[in-house]
Amino acid sequence: MAEDQKGPLYGVRVLDITQALAGPFAAMLLGDLGADVIRVENEKSRPNMLPRSRPQFAGESTIFLGANRNKRSVGLNLRSEKGKALFYELVRVSDVVVDNFRPGVIKRLAIDYGTLRRINPTIISCSLSGFGNTGPYRDRPAYDIVVQAMSGGMSLTGEPPPVRSGLSIGDLGAGMWTAHGILAALYARERTGVGQKVNTSLLEGQVALLNTNLLEYFLTGKNPAPQYKRENALYRVYETKDGHIVIACLLEKFWHGLCRGLEREDLMRDERFKSVDARDHHCAALTTILRDILATRTSQEWVDRLSSYDVPCSVVNTVSQAAADPQVQHRNMIVPVPCPEGGCVTVPGSAVKFSQYEPAFTFPPAFGRHASEVIGDLLGYPEDTVSEMMTEAVVYGPKRRDR
Repeated sequence: MAEDQKGPLYGVRVLDITQALAGPFAAMLLGDLGADVIRVENEKSRPNMLPRSRPQFAGESTIFLGANRNKRSVGLNLRSEKGKALFYELVRVSDVVVDNFRPGVIKRLAIDYGTLRRINPTIISCSLSGFGNTGPYRDRPAYDIVVQAMSGGMSLTGEPPPVRSGLSIGDLGAGMWTAHGILAALYARERTGVGQKVNTSLLEGQVALLNTNLLEYFLTGKNPAPQYKRENALYRVYETKDGHIVIACLLEKFWHGLCRGLEREDLMRDERFKSVDARDHHCAALTTILRDILATRTSQEWVDRLSSYDVPCSVVNTVSQAAADPQVQHRNMIVPVPCPEGGCVTVPGSAVKFSQYEPAFTFPPAFGRHASEVIGDLLGYPEDTVSEMMTEAVVYGPKRRDR
């Protein structure tokens, strides 16, 4: 591999024993940074969580495809002694093990941190669960919508009843926190030579993202109002002739630019709107004025015009419009990834850019696709021994799954 193609995490090996979305997404982020991520899975590790009517590719759900690029796959039966022994051998030559089982499962499987550190004292073991490994809810099942509700975040979204965020922010946010914790533990190990246990949860990830809303509650003693009630004439969505735009004019210079862009400089001189407090007090009147003006042109016409006056604004894009946006395209955020069996799937690119590393993306692995490569090449087992272990259902290879 060329030196400039070695990512920041080149040389780091991650064993990914996660399922669903949050855990696989965390491990994928590490793979995007150059880590060698090996999915250790069984034939139930990738259930199709979407109805058959929803889009699939190469026999996999969008949930799997969206969180498993840049990985290798080996199937292991961790409930067998031989399978567990192979897993321990992989631990000896790895840096990180990440799981998202409910607390207690990894202890029963004897793959908990206490066990793993006896095999590899420098291992970093990271567990992501719904509610954390301690506390009254530790054994409850969790999904994205559950933690969005429990964290208080859903109470801020939509008109009654509250609605789930359109993004799977509970899962994806927890995945980012998980990768964040693993990176910090890797850096600490560079200084100390000591591995450690890292754990987080979907709920903790969502509460952490409450940020200013939580501060507001503790400062005022009142629950923050849902966004639809926190009306600000200059920080909201407006309907246009063909869709919607948002404007965000919180600074005085942006307010002035908006007035000029709308050809309504008289609004700057209007006593009702001459200060932030005045505009807030007369929010309804200003909203009505802006609504009537903005309804006269298309979204793109307004964005083009207002942007020329340095006004923060945007069309409210659909997913297809966002994918075609020239800035999104320019920043390599839409990436086609070829499938080994033919065709390709288009995925979001890496949000982080490096001056000395350009991420490359490999297709999410077929189940057990790299069994011979990992068990044979990495651990040094002869090909006939690997084949025998497949026959014994200790190792699962691609031949065990119809594709």
